[in-house]
Amino acid sequence: MINSSSLNNQKLHINLPEKIIQLLDFFNASSDVVVICDVNLCIHYVNPTYTKLTGYKANEVLGKNYMDWNNDAATKILNKKNWTKIINGKTITITCNNTRKNGKEYFLEKSIIPVHSKKNTGTVTHLIFSGRDTTEQLKTINSIIQSKKNIVEANKIAKLGFYNFNIKNDCWTSSNELNNIFGVTDNFPKDFNSWSSLIHPDYKDFMVKYFTEEVLTKKKKFDIVYKIIDFKTGQEKWVHGLGNLKLDEKQQPIEMLGTIQDITESKELNQKLLFSENALKEAQKIAKIGSWVLDLVNHTLIWSDEIYQIFDTTPQSFGNSYEKFLTYVHPEDRELINEVFTNSIKNKIPYGPIVYRLIMADGEIKYAEAYGETEYDWNGNPIRSNGVIQDITKRKQVEKELMASEDKFRSIFHSLTAGMIIVIDENGFILEWNEGAELNFGYDRHEMLNKPLTMLMPKRYREGHEKGLALAVKNRILAHKGETFELFGLHKNGKEFPIELSLGSWEREGKLFFSAIIIDVTERKLSEKHLLQANSILEDIDSIVLLTNNKGEVVYTTSCTTKLIGFEPNEILGNKWWEATFVDKQESDRIKNELISYLKNNETIRTTNHPRLLKCKDGSLKWFEWHNSKGVDNCIISVGYDITNRIIAEQEINKLSKAIDQSPVTVVITDLYGNIEYVNPNFEKTTGYTLKEVKGENSKILK
Repeated sequence: MINSSSLNNQKLHINLPEKIIQLLDFFNASSDVVVICDVNLCIHYVNPTYTKLTGYKANEVLGKNYMDWNNDAATKILNKKNWTKIINGKTITITCNNTRKNGKEYFLEKSIIPVHSKKNTGTVTHLIFSGRDTTEQLKTINSIIQSKKNIVEANKIAKLGFYNFNIKNDCWTSSNELNNIFGVTDNFPKDFNSWSSLIHPDYKDFMVKYFTEEVLTKKKKFDIVYKIIDFKTGQEKWVHGLGNLKLDEKQQPIEMLGTIQDITESKELNQKLLFSENALKEAQKIAKIGSWVLDLVNHTLIWSDEIYQIFDTTPQSFGNSYEKFLTYVHPEDRELINEVFTNSIKNKIPYGPIVYRLIMADGEIKYAEAYGETEYDWNGNPIRSNGVIQDITKRKQVEKELMASEDKFRSIFHSLTAGMIIVIDENGFILEWNEGAELNFGYDRHEMLNKPLTMLMPKRYREGHEKGLALAVKNRILAHKGETFELFGLHKNGKEFPIELSLGSWEREGKLFFSAIIIDVTERKLSEKHLLQANSILEDIDSIVLLTNNKGEVVYTTSCTTKLIGFEPNEILGNKWWEATFVDKQESDRIKNELISYLKNNETIRTTNHPRLLKCKDGSLKWFEWHNSKGVDNCIISVGYDITNRIIAEQEINKLSKAIDQSPVTVVITDLYGNIEYVNPNFEKTTGYTLKEVKGENSKILK
């Protein structure tokens, strides 16, 4: 039985075997976590280390089921295989995760020791859980594993493989990435001959000689670029091999560790620059690109023809040296050139693009962009640098113009007052807000930046806007891009006003942006209202009304046209008016061209009346008297009155007048007061008086 003082201290009355009670002082002092349970996993004891590690006091866990506090461990213990071992009296060790009282996770490596009712025999009555905190150890292991994974991934990206060549045993091992580069598997026989069999035939003899004489014999570092053939695919590849020898006590090479990197892509890129001389010169001339070679042994610099053109000099004037080249470089850029070139040689890396300025003899400033790389001998000494220079002066000018254009655009954007321009992000928050938007909506720019666009729209539009925005973001495209909508905007004062809205969208760096170009159409709506009223008045006029643009196209007519000549408005609009109504096509074309000429030359339209004979849709003819005047927006307004009846009456009067003139009797016509208005020729013949002599006289004189 556990002693009474311990029971009082832990406020428990739980029986434990005597052999466990004898160990309690040891457990209390142990730095390992100790938990004692019965076979039903009811907790009977926890030591101070348990409380220190987990944060749970003894009275919080005693009498509770172990499964409620250590579910991961309990699950592993109750595993059929493990539980069988425990019941049979065998100790097992597990690693499990647990949760502290503060919610943080920790790991324990636990040994579960079964306790028998009798010494090493009998039924298992209790389980002793003894464990140590392995949280930090597991973190370290996981970190190492992740680091290895990162290294493997980095090598894969860089196409960099590792090898270990045991020279004494003539065998080598390789990383997975090196196997990929060579196109081999782990079953590939890896010795010196198998490596040499992978080398391209053009390089094989040279590489064997280089390795045996320069590396093994002279004990130099293995550092060379050569060509191989992929064992699996047959593809030709360029590789860069590096390796360091390990020597024995007699200074004989026994092992070499190193890397091999697939540089095919960069090598092929460099080789593409080495095309034929004529094609190169032509291409350089077109692109303003020149090539150069600097002999680092003899200190001579060779330029292509195009570089002389770029530097505005000649081979005779140029000193063929690096120092002479620097005299063409702007003084403020010379240090940069030297630093980049020196660093490139020191670290054996290509350089570029590097942009610097050139000063011509006449003071002109040019901009050049340069790339270069250096070649090395077997000993790693630089022997030759080569590269290209491109004249990018025009590009720099364009960049400056673009920057100026962007500044101008921003200036226009923010100063534009007639139109409102708003830019929003994927979440519908405003990013840009111009002066026009300030004036029309009443909000200052600082009030609206990073605020939702829905602040500017009546409530009835907001749900539809949010759905449309979500759909556009999901599909990465705006459904109604470029279309124009007539809606209502919401002013800061709460009043609505009519607007015309056009939407746009673009994507940059994976993010979607939207633009809203808005025009306040309040005045236009009023004008439309007035126009409708005017149109109603025009419809009531019993005349043809036409509106003709500066191309001679009829763009408007009233419904009275149908009433007077039978043609529907859509049969008149455009050039159809001239083709369908005038009897004389020559006369039609003349009038049309005359009107267009007035408009193009900005001349005043003659407003005299023009009687015209029109052909109606039913084939009948009617006379109209036309009045033309110049309207707004460089158009002509024409009004035609039906004068057919008047023309017919005039024609009848003319016929009657002719009959009177030819009458054999004397005819005298007077007004209501008897004053003579007209006498026919027979009057003159009979009386001897002419019309001129008697016109206006009273007819009484004839008596």
